[in-house]
Amino acid sequence: MARQIQRPVHQLEEGPIAFYFGTRLLMRLGDRSIIIGRKRFTKRFWALVVDAAPADGELLGEGHYQIFRHGGHTHLAFDLDRGINELNIPRQGSLIVTVMNPGPTVWEAPHPFQEELFDLDLRIPTPFPPDLQSRFQDRRYAQMDTVEFLDHPGTELVLISE
Repeated sequence: MARQIQRPVHQLEEGPIAFYFGTRLLMRLGDRSIIIGRKRFTKRFWALVVDAAPADGELLGEGHYQIFRHGGHTHLAFDLDRGINELNIPRQGSLIVTVMNPGPTVWEAPHPFQEELFDLDLRIPTPFPPDLQSRFQDRRYAQMDTVEFLDHPGTELVLISE
């Protein structure tokens, strides 16, 4: 029988979570607002941090979330008061979170995610401070090793359900 390797878990943040559905699917992590791109959870989906938007639409579910690092990647785990079956959001879940590099030099052409997925009238620039931007190096994506990424409107996230 193989021995399982115990990897340390580094808690980054926890707090209240809520999902709203109106013109878009909105996830609130505390006072942060995050638009879900395809208006439902899939195996892999995109999300966009926006300025503190009012929670428009119907409250679908609320609960508690934790963001933690484990085994070289970051998880957003949540426990809601109920599952939201029509949007494929389970009552309890865990998503792996990565951050897209906003630097234009790593993309062959400007990537279209914001305009196509989030129904935005104009693109939200993501001016990360140098210490956050340096975490990408020359890669298109980086693991979200700090919740500081969530403090910058325009941050594009890729969420992968487990």
